[in-house]
Amino acid sequence: MGWWLLAVAAVAAAVAATAATFNPVADTKATVTVQGQSFQARFTVLTPQLLRCEVVPVGDTFRDAATLAVVNRLLPVPRFTSSYSSDKTTLRIETDYLLVQYVLGSDARPFNESNLNITVKALSTTWKPGDKPTGNLLGTIRTLDKVRGPTNLDCNSMTKNELADSHCTMGLISRDGWTLVDDSSNAVLDNSSWPWIVKQAANSATCSLANDEKIDCNPKDFGGKAKCEELGCCYSASSSELRTPSCFYPRTLETEATAVQDWYFFGHGHDYLQALYEFTLISGQHPLPPRYTYGSQYSKWVVHAHARAQT
Repeated sequence: MGWWLLAVAAVAAAVAATAATFNPVADTKATVTVQGQSFQARFTVLTPQLLRCEVVPVGDTFRDAATLAVVNRLLPVPRFTSSYSSDKTTLRIETDYLLVQYVLGSDARPFNESNLNITVKALSTTWKPGDKPTGNLLGTIRTLDKVRGPTNLDCNSMTKNELADSHCTMGLISRDGWTLVDDSSNAVLDNSSWPWIVKQAANSATCSLANDEKIDCNPKDFGGKAKCEELGCCYSASSSELRTPSCFYPRTLETEATAVQDWYFFGHGHDYLQALYEFTLISGQHPLPPRYTYGSQYSKWVVHAHARAQT
C-alpha cells in the first residue's frame, strides 16, 4: 500500500506544481468577437498555428472555464491581423501560418461549410467544416481488452454503436496538414484547488434510457432519491426487473451544431512535433510518477516471474 501512496503523492505534487501556471481565460488581445442577432462568434488566436473557434446563442456567455481537454488558454499573444471586407460581411484573420475567413452575410451563424474556411499556408490547403480527415494518423480506443490482432482505429469508418463502445478518438497529427478537436461537449472543470467536474443537473432528456442502458450510480442505494440526485444521477422507482438500478447515470447528449460550437483548429502542416507541443500548452503537461513508485507487478490471471518484473 505504501508504494501506491507514493505514486498518488507524486502525481498530486506534479499536478499542484503545474496547475498554478494554468489559466483557462485567454488574453483579450488574442480574441476577435462577432456579435449577431441570434448568434455570436469568437475566435482566439492561441498560437500562429492554433486557433479556437466558438459560437454561442445571443444571451449565452462564451466558455472561459477549463475543460477535461483544455486547462490553459493564456498564452503569449501571437502576431496576427483581423479585418472586415468593405461590405462588412466577411471577417478575415491572418497569422504567419493561417488565413481564416468567416462569412457573416447579414448575420452571424453557426460554423458550416459555406461560412467558414481556414487555409494552411504551408500546404496551400483549405479546410471547411465537414471535411473528412483522410490523412489523419489516428489516435486511440478505450481499451485493448478482447482485441486479437489488428484493430480499426479509423473513427470515420465506424458505426455509431462502434464509436460509443470504443470511445474512438482521432489523432492530433495528420498528413492533411490540419486537425480539428471538438471540445463542445466536454465536461467543464471548477476552480477548486484540485479541479473537479462541474455537476450538470440530470433532466428528462438525459435520463431517458432503456433499462439495459442504465448503469448503477449508487449500488447500495444509500440515501435514496435525495442522495441519487445529489450525485447528479437519475432516479426512478424500482423496476420490476431485479437488475435494473433505480439510481443510474444520465446520458451524455451530443451538443447540437445549432447551439454551441467550441473547436480547436490545429493547422501545423507536417510539423507534427510542433502540433504535439502546442497541444501540451493548452492541455497541460502529462506528469508520470517515478518508476520506483509502481511497486510489484501482479495479475489475478497470469503468474509473472520475478525476472520479468525486474525488467
